[in-house]
Amino acid sequence: MTIRARQDGVVLFIALIALVTIMLAAVALVRSVDTSSLIAGNIAFRRAATSSGDSGLEGAIAWLAAQEIADQAQLPADRGLNNTNGLQGYDASLANFNITSVDSWTDQLSVRAAKDAGDNEVRYRIERMCSASEGIAPVKENCVFSDAESQLDSMATGGQRAEKSGVSVMYRVTIRVTGPRNTVSYVQAFIY
Repeated sequence: MTIRARQDGVVLFIALIALVTIMLAAVALVRSVDTSSLIAGNIAFRRAATSSGDSGLEGAIAWLAAQEIADQAQLPADRGLNNTNGLQGYDASLANFNITSVDSWTDQLSVRAAKDAGDNEVRYRIERMCSASEGIAPVKENCVFSDAESQLDSMATGGQRAEKSGVSVMYRVTIRVTGPRNTVSYVQAFIY
């Protein structure tokens, strides 16, 4: 009987250690699942914000198309695309702006294109790819032009696709999408 009396407390001690180990493993598993869910949610918000950037690009293309139509009715020296229009988010020459600075995306420098159902706010800026100062018509030495001799007009309206001859100046559209959970996504596209 003396041997059995000494072993009664050892089994209880080992059972308590096993119970604490299982409890710690369960807590780690719960935290891992929570972290994975949070990461998956953030990736979904980022993808939704990037997808919303398409509405900003469409808005910029529509604005440029309207300017092209308006410019065709004016003399080349008076063209609106030769002058910076901050309220329309347009720079006639390459602008040195910090893409990640909130000050670069104010109402005076960019256009709010949309706020979609996912609560994403879309803003865009357009830059003519020219190093020349504003008020000057684009020339080959100062601007980046498309290299296609003949192309389909990317800014044709009404679903019509008009054939263009020659080269056209390129524009860089930068889109900033701000969404829920402080999601910020940037999209850039070149159009001509």
